[in-house]
Amino acid sequence: MKHKAEHQDYMLILLLFFSTMIIAGCQVNETGDKPPVKETNMTEKQTSKQSVIPLAVSDSDQIFFFGWLDAKHLLFLNHKDETLNKIFKYNIYTGEQELFFEGEAPINNVYISPDQQYIFVQSEPSNQKWRIAIVDHKGDYILQELIDGTELAVSWNQYDPTKLLVSSFAEDWSYTSYLISAETKNMEHISIAEPFVHWLSTDSFVYLDWSTVGPSIVTQLKEQKKTGTAEVKKENVYFVDTFNDLMVTIGVNENHDEEAQYTFMNNDFESVLSFSVPHLTSFSGWMVPQYAMMDKEFLYFKPEYSTDADTYRGSFDFMATDMETGEQTVLLEDMDNEPLSCSNNANACLYGHYLDKIILLDEKEVISLIES
Repeated sequence: MKHKAEHQDYMLILLLFFSTMIIAGCQVNETGDKPPVKETNMTEKQTSKQSVIPLAVSDSDQIFFFGWLDAKHLLFLNHKDETLNKIFKYNIYTGEQELFFEGEAPINNVYISPDQQYIFVQSEPSNQKWRIAIVDHKGDYILQELIDGTELAVSWNQYDPTKLLVSSFAEDWSYTSYLISAETKNMEHISIAEPFVHWLSTDSFVYLDWSTVGPSIVTQLKEQKKTGTAEVKKENVYFVDTFNDLMVTIGVNENHDEEAQYTFMNNDFESVLSFSVPHLTSFSGWMVPQYAMMDKEFLYFKPEYSTDADTYRGSFDFMATDMETGEQTVLLEDMDNEPLSCSNNANACLYGHYLDKIILLDEKEVISLIES
């Protein structure tokens, strides 16, 4: 079997998410039993501990946040049978919540477009069937379709946020890929060599070519346009992601094989910055700690030392790398490596397996978004 690092990491995240769906909790109070709170006159990048009002829930509620709808609002799901088809909107400055979207089946996942204008909703009406929908910023339907599959991989195009690529997997891990446009309300089949892709422009993407024969823990980085043949752009990498006008690849440091080499390139594949950190090995190769790009800063979790991920007992430093100067800053120490969802406008990151905490970057503090 081919060792696909991205594939395995993706599946671990899916398994974690599915496991939370069985946790029973009390229904979110849709009407709210707290009087409205006057919203603070907040400007961009002023999020503070004093300004954030936690979401009031019952002790038995299980809330999962999906991310930022804008600088003030978050989208969340309450893991309870009668609310699994509902997405709620929550204002972090007033504590108010309201119903954002109600679907026809239990909601499995939500992906917010890079410009926060469109929301892809993935729900499961029956076994090996997915109902996929795109709704607008108000929660109104733009399109919906029913497709076959056991799992989905979703990638919004940050260069044209009206488009996204969806790959649907069969039980044998064969896949069918679709290019979907929220603008034209069109969904078309597209042939790609690898289902886990990262957009590089409005019509091209990069991916790791794990299709080579035999097991491997590093591979080639390739670029492919919507039409045309793929081209090899870099060798010996095991991870890639793209941001606006930048991409990051991770490989093994040639001089110190216990370190991971982070290399940042522009869209012409020219290196602009590189640094090394200790890495943690996993059954598929190496574990990639959580990270996010905010404007011109790359945020990531840095382990204390290199070892096997399963036996690692250290903590992580939450780091910021200035993409213009290369300067590294420790924002927070003794952190856990947990998922991130960051907002440039709020200058804050959702944090945690349920994204139910918030990292205030200016204050360098972590607070809970949940108040029991």
